[in-house]
Amino acid sequence: MKYLGYSIVWGMILVLLSACGSQAIIKQDPALESQQNGYVYAAYPLRGTIGVRELKTNQKYQLINNASHINGWGANGVWLPPGEYTVDSWVGIKLEEYSPFSVEQGKVTDLGSFIPLSVGNYEFVLLPYRHSELDQIGDAAFKTLSPYIQTKEIIQWRMNVPPKPTKDKVQGTGLGLIADLLMAYDRKVNNPGLNELLRKASTNEEFYALATKGMQPLGFEPAFDEDGNLYYGADLGQIRVRYAKGTWGSIDSGRIVPVTAVEWIEGQLVIGFDDGLISVLDKSGSRTDLTNTNNYSVVDIDRTNNGWVVASAKYQNYKLEEAVVYSSSSNLPEVLIESQKFTPKDTHFIPRPHGEVSGGTYFFSIFPGLNALDTKNLTWEKVILPGDVHSFHVSGSTVVAFKSQGAFSKVYLSRDSGNSWEQIDRPPYHIWNVNFTEGEGGTAARSKAKAFSVEQEFYQYSPDQKKWTYLYSAPHGCNSAPLLD
Repeated sequence: MKYLGYSIVWGMILVLLSACGSQAIIKQDPALESQQNGYVYAAYPLRGTIGVRELKTNQKYQLINNASHINGWGANGVWLPPGEYTVDSWVGIKLEEYSPFSVEQGKVTDLGSFIPLSVGNYEFVLLPYRHSELDQIGDAAFKTLSPYIQTKEIIQWRMNVPPKPTKDKVQGTGLGLIADLLMAYDRKVNNPGLNELLRKASTNEEFYALATKGMQPLGFEPAFDEDGNLYYGADLGQIRVRYAKGTWGSIDSGRIVPVTAVEWIEGQLVIGFDDGLISVLDKSGSRTDLTNTNNYSVVDIDRTNNGWVVASAKYQNYKLEEAVVYSSSSNLPEVLIESQKFTPKDTHFIPRPHGEVSGGTYFFSIFPGLNALDTKNLTWEKVILPGDVHSFHVSGSTVVAFKSQGAFSKVYLSRDSGNSWEQIDRPPYHIWNVNFTEGEGGTAARSKAKAFSVEQEFYQYSPDQKKWTYLYSAPHGCNSAPLLD
């Protein structure tokens, strides 16, 4: 995963991993191991670790040798003595009972894939689920073992009923009793609500379908169709749909990788993934893959008067290293031509690069500045601003750019497509989004820190009074919200 999104999958993983160190790789010689042991592998997030236990001896092992991987998910395994085993732990947390599986000498046991999903109340389920994309990395792992196994027959383990939820592991702060008590109270105040539908699911397929339908939108720029429906990318290959009537739906791309960019064109959705793949979904939901941005995360896809603009970003350990913008003159963004590379001034804790089209100009922000591409001539120029900015939004000839840095936050407004700017009043900090409408006022979102929680507040800007006024607060437990488009 290349972005810090807030999904029930990755949010859970990051919480759990805060208490766990990395595991050492066990060096095993397949030629020797295959003479007396069998190989067991499973696909799961690379930053996690699955432990298994031999039922007769209670000896414990970990599946930590990576055989193949895809964008944060890996097929991990280990050679084990023949016997009956069970899945026993996830990142060091003891799990509830799983169905046993067999290991036989010279054979491969395929456990399928495991997806950690929150069910609320600080509980999670490590769901056994055979996802088609994860099966591919399992097949790749099997091919690397083929010279050492005695038969092509694979022992496939299946568990069709969801396991019981498991409580998160709570670590002490290391700062004493008072700090631990404060942390315990913090967890009580911010306790996520129960997801009763997930808890009532009777099969793994039903559980996964319910979990993906409730996947939180990533909050990036949405696409919108002629009927006013909005489309947001989400984790586990999902596109969340905010229908014009106010209800939500979900479209499954068929992938496990997060959808990080979306655009609508003539009844089709052009979508970009966190691993650089660009695809198109038709009305039936059928996906056709178009191209790849050199495995950089796709952060923006925009239709222009002259074709397409696609922006991608390279992350390393959550640090933004480089952004690349491409252009395309084809009907769909199949053939990409590199237009410009950008390097951020700072790589830590800055918003991801952002792009929007207005008329014949494509605006693109990467800290500390804003850049403009003439989509006809494909020439770039740097937008001259009064100061550094983290992000922006555009509506017609109105452009608002902002820097989000606590008490040093700034908001700059242009009513002539970025040719001239004025610094205006900023909302109370910490602001994380500001948007203005052509010829009208603006809206803003900010995080208000309380003693044991963070509340999301929304403000409105009056051009006449030239100040921000409070509108409303998001419901308790809302960690983020879609862009104010």
